[in-house]
Amino acid sequence: MRRVFVLGLVAGILTTSGVAGAVPTPDPSCVQGTPVVAVTQRNVNVPDYGWNNIWASDEWVLEYLVFQTAEDDFCILRAYAGKFASYVGIESPNTTGTIDSRINGAFAGFYVSRAKGALNPDPGAALIGVLPDADWGCPPANGPAPASCDTAQPTPPFPQYFAGGTVKTLQQGYFRYEAERGCGSLEETFEKETGWAFQGDITSAQCLL
Repeated sequence: MRRVFVLGLVAGILTTSGVAGAVPTPDPSCVQGTPVVAVTQRNVNVPDYGWNNIWASDEWVLEYLVFQTAEDDFCILRAYAGKFASYVGIESPNTTGTIDSRINGAFAGFYVSRAKGALNPDPGAALIGVLPDADWGCPPANGPAPASCDTAQPTPPFPQYFAGGTVKTLQQGYFRYEAERGCGSLEETFEKETGWAFQGDITSAQCLL
């Protein structure tokens, strides 16, 4: 049942986002344990990083799931669906061109991480349900992202579901962006052994209108 649930979750996020391409399946071994956290949160004005810069401001819904796989071992699945609005007069996220005027679009993706440690006995938030919206303070602008966005953090902060000393390791990641007006698409893939790889790009030169 847990495998079916997670596969259905990612498929639902893809459908909600409006992204045309297929999002790969997260590592199915992540969901073999006992579910201990399952929360949803909307985030707005989130800085989005390309290879060299902050290229867009995002709004997304996060599904945050934690499975306990052993006494001190956990798997964390973070699944996202949202939309982006680019900054202007900047290098494109995959550095193949520029963004000269506002480009909007949608995206979907996920991270899978492993954690070794313990849950926080008092995270200050619900373990199941909907969390309050969070604002990162970096709305779209008719220019590059403000310098303050480079250190932006959500308000309110995301709950600390793990105790101090817990070590988290990113195992897998995937995001797909689809721009409106034919301005391109971008895939971002992370594998633990090889790191991040980008394919495609979103640039003004590709826009049809």
